[in-house]
Amino acid sequence: MEKILLFCCLFFVFAGCKKESSGQFSVHGFVTDESLNQPLVNATIYVQEKALGKFEYETIASTKTDANGKYSISFSRDKVENYQLVVQKDNYFDSKQVILFQDLDPKTSKEYNLSTTSYSWVRVHLLNVDPVLTDHLLYQKTKGRTGCIDCCENDEKDFIGELDTTFNCLTDGGKPYAFYYEVNNSQMIGTKDTVTTPLDTVTLELKY
Repeated sequence: MEKILLFCCLFFVFAGCKKESSGQFSVHGFVTDESLNQPLVNATIYVQEKALGKFEYETIASTKTDANGKYSISFSRDKVENYQLVVQKDNYFDSKQVILFQDLDPKTSKEYNLSTTSYSWVRVHLLNVDPVLTDHLLYQKTKGRTGCIDCCENDEKDFIGELDTTFNCLTDGGKPYAFYYEVNNSQMIGTKDTVTTPLDTVTLELKY
């Protein structure tokens, strides 16, 4: 008799847990290309979940945006720490949106509008045309994306002596990019800036 009662209790406990985590959530929205100020077409939307006690996200569903940048996706309703939406497209920066479990309702689709920027590149050309007179250049990027593999950081750089160098910096398309400079033993001090071209390269040149 005791075994039967124990079995019944366990059955209802597990049934209750299953009921709590069963079903689906649904989210929808639009993805905007900030660089071109238009819908981001044919981008992939991933739903990822972070299970309780885990550090990594796991992809559980995916879909594509349509010709209007619209998406809609459903995914399993599991008891997790949180979910996140990830937008990916070639030559665009990934965009992420964390979603808390308690913010979702299995009866209603929740709207999440997302945005991202295209890749753009700045070719920086530094040329010392008179190394005898001026041989020390202080350079520091002041505007532009940081934190990606091919992005240039904002740390100060010193260039000494005869110089003719070019380097490329990955950054956000259609956004400002700038660097500050000082040339030792001269009156040359200021900023070089530009607005980048989405999916293309622009050049910033400094001769000193």
